[in-house]
Amino acid sequence: MTQIDLLCIGGVSADIILGVPCIPATGEKLLARFISQQPGGIVSNTACAAARLGLRSAWAGTIGGDESGRLIMDGFEDFGVDTSLVSIEGELATDFTVILLDPSGERTILVVPTTPSPPKLNDDVYQACQICKVVYLPPYPPKWFKRTADPVHAAGGLVAVDVESSSPVEGGDLVQVMENTDLVFCNPRGLEHITGLTDPDKGSREVLKLGPVCVCVTLGENGAIAFTRNERVYQPGFDVPVIDTTGAGDCFHAAFINEYIAGRPLEEILRFANAAAALSIQHIGPRAGLPTRAEVLTFLGESDYD
Repeated sequence: MTQIDLLCIGGVSADIILGVPCIPATGEKLLARFISQQPGGIVSNTACAAARLGLRSAWAGTIGGDESGRLIMDGFEDFGVDTSLVSIEGELATDFTVILLDPSGERTILVVPTTPSPPKLNDDVYQACQICKVVYLPPYPPKWFKRTADPVHAAGGLVAVDVESSSPVEGGDLVQVMENTDLVFCNPRGLEHITGLTDPDKGSREVLKLGPVCVCVTLGENGAIAFTRNERVYQPGFDVPVIDTTGAGDCFHAAFINEYIAGRPLEEILRFANAAAALSIQHIGPRAGLPTRAEVLTFLGESDYD
């Protein structure tokens, strides 16, 4: 494998998207409308978004040998994501999600894991960790996570993590993950999962004490705020028509990483990532609206930052 910019590990699924009149309450029965089945997953979406923005992107992990697995592979091929590190287990069913999409574009996601977690990694994946600029993944148990992060750091690369409130890794285990992480992405609920605090300022400062160099808290339509040990930068969101917010965070993370490894100022990074996410939510599904870098710059009214 030639050098890659972004190696994404785990976090893949086939998404079944259903339109509903509202998000159902407990005990409620609703008539749903089938919209589509698409390749998805919080990490694999980011791999595709990064490739769309121009990064050399690869995905590693396990999928089943079923129709959903083929859907996943076809999706990677569509975006030019390197799949040489994918493990296909014929007897397994591929992870899937059921996404309930209401008329406002907001959604509820039901995650159904069916493959081993954390994913099994081989020597080829560890070698790839030594030739990439960034490894991006969800929190996994600390022993597994450190074994993956160590070769990345030894080669001068960065480890980026997306922490969601539903992560099964928590407490002291999550603290150990943070100690081996450089870039942390989360929303206020994810921040609370790490620190017990939802306030972006207080919570992010606590995370920075654990070792990361940058914490970015996404705030939905209100934009995002990022912290380093020396900076606090807020950028508001863009007012655009909302069709489907599924995958907006995944697109944001890819755009943030794209600009971060290019050495852009944090203010420009956040503005670019907000713009990319704003373009993505004007389409149904997590990947239909993934923009190119040129499209993001056109939206911002700029030809380039250089």
